[in-house]
Amino acid sequence: MHYIDADSAHSLFTYPELVEQLLKAHQTPTEVIEDLLIESEYQDLKNHFFLRTAWQKGHYLGSKNITIFPQNRDPDGPPAIQALYTLFDGNSGSALCCLDGTALTFIKTATDSALATHLLAKKDIKTMLMIGAGGMAPHLIEAHCALRPSIENIYIFNRTQDRCIQVVDKLAKKAITVTPISELDEAIPEADLICSAVTTAQPYVKGKLLKPGVHIDLIGAFTEELREADNETIRRGTVFVDSRRMTLGIVGEIVQPIKQGVMTADDIKADFYDAVNNDLFCRSYDDEITVFKNGGGGHLDLMMAHILYNRFIQQQSNEQI
Repeated sequence: MHYIDADSAHSLFTYPELVEQLLKAHQTPTEVIEDLLIESEYQDLKNHFFLRTAWQKGHYLGSKNITIFPQNRDPDGPPAIQALYTLFDGNSGSALCCLDGTALTFIKTATDSALATHLLAKKDIKTMLMIGAGGMAPHLIEAHCALRPSIENIYIFNRTQDRCIQVVDKLAKKAITVTPISELDEAIPEADLICSAVTTAQPYVKGKLLKPGVHIDLIGAFTEELREADNETIRRGTVFVDSRRMTLGIVGEIVQPIKQGVMTADDIKADFYDAVNNDLFCRSYDDEITVFKNGGGGHLDLMMAHILYNRFIQQQSNEQI
């Protein structure tokens, strides 16, 4: 059985290549997706343990063990999100490889959002706003910039500025310039692309401030109680998700507006499965506000693990020739 470490995983593909591969992967249905979520109180925070499983029958199956511990804020300590993924052959049940699950989470999540940006964001956007400076932030910024090289200005907001500086320094090594800001409401009206990856129950994205034509990418809210964008954002925007199955009745970004009568399930225009079967996953007019909810899910982990594993084996074969 092979092991794909974090450095190897990140070096296997560029984000435009991953976006293309992820869209193709949605042509094959994932019949079984099961999640187990356990949480534990820690001071004023909640720690979470996920077990995410998926099975494309006759192809592959896999599981990811994920820990989300928000109190891990020391840059020299363990990250807030850690994981290990195991990929199995869907016919024989044989273990094929283990992957660094944290790297897989970063790559999968960033690619998921970048695919939506590729399909929904205007082609000539100039200004990106990143809300949240956690471990996902540099990967999201890099992925969005790879799909929209027209981006010239990147701003980042976080409650603690030192975390912003860490992201700035990390991306500077990749020649990506990011500017920390302290006033979020002043930056929102200027942004062509807003990417939010914060764990919060109080929305940061305010619909009344949104610029016509903006694309909004929401990542952080993963339970019914959490939410990053307010009701006015949903009212003004056209809502898209990566998977109806993994967002309806699960994430607060969708659950709360439905309960409050702001939208219905039918107001979700499309998910990625629609993108390979019809042309619904697209911007309808230039000033349309598009809202994408990145729900994640075990099917995406399985797809990405499969993509990375196949490239890893291909590279090994080439090296042996």
